[in-house]
Amino acid sequence: AVRDLLAFEADRAYGYYRAARAHLAPEDRRTLYAAESIGAIYERLLDDIVRHGYDVFRRRAGLGRVEKLAIAAGHRLRAALWLP
Repeated sequence: AVRDLLAFEADRAYGYYRAARAHLAPEDRRTLYAAESIGAIYERLLDDIVRHGYDVFRRRAGLGRVEKLAIAAGHRLRAALWLP
């Protein structure tokens, strides 16, 4: 029952991430790179939770500092170069 609820909520969260990306105007990407970075980090955390079968009670989901930095740097670079 708990796993089904977590799967439902994960699907819902993925939908919110997709909707947020779809509604972000291209001209706003340059100034909202920090928000996009945080969204991408949280989505990657959700990927980790899903990949491990929603086992959030025995295993802590997480990303390393280097991975988070790489995500943020990638969004900043795309913003600076006006890339999608």
